[in-house]
Amino acid sequence: MSDLIPQSVKTLGYEISVLVPSTVEQYDKLAGRSGSCLESAVMNVIYRSVLAEFRDTFTEKLAAATGIERRTVDTGKKRKVKTENADGSITETEEAILVWDDTDSEAQFTKRVIATLMSRNGTSEEETYASFQELASSVAAGILFNPAERVAASAGPKKIAKQYLDAATAIIAKGAAEAVAAKLSALLNRAVASDLNSLAAAISDDQRRKAKELANSYTA
Repeated sequence: MSDLIPQSVKTLGYEISVLVPSTVEQYDKLAGRSGSCLESAVMNVIYRSVLAEFRDTFTEKLAAATGIERRTVDTGKKRKVKTENADGSITETEEAILVWDDTDSEAQFTKRVIATLMSRNGTSEEETYASFQELASSVAAGILFNPAERVAASAGPKKIAKQYLDAATAIIAKGAAEAVAAKLSALLNRAVASDLNSLAAAISDDQRRKAKELANSYTA
């Protein structure tokens, strides 16, 4: 068609030219129905960024809720971490820089969690997936549709700050892990396990929630 224009793209190390529609109307005409251009644009953003952010956040919260950790690999590199002590002083330490294990992608990790819980709880696959539907919906509700945003990249494994690990350790030592986990579950609207890492991650999330509410109280 004469009204198609060339678009250069790179693939397999080559730059090639593809003839594409020059207007929304032409796109819809080629697709054979009105609104197809907008639909394609919306789905492109969803697949390009929204789902990437969802997978990253959901698997993080799934690990915190179940206590089943996603596999990581030590890069051999270190980074400096500053922690504020109770007296206001700062302690600087080094921690290993980790990346996700290639053999435990978001999809593989989720399937592993579901399989583990099916075996542990004697539930069906459908029941086990359904038990996290509320969590999935909650994560999705917090993601903004932003066409201007670039492709979302995985944030990588998140280290839990020492202050939250210390708080969780103290809670467990007092025998209050189950009670605090139940309280945090209600506050965060998701299941929180009573083990050290799950409690610490939930305390960290709750502190971020409180900080956000505080900021909103001044801007509302």
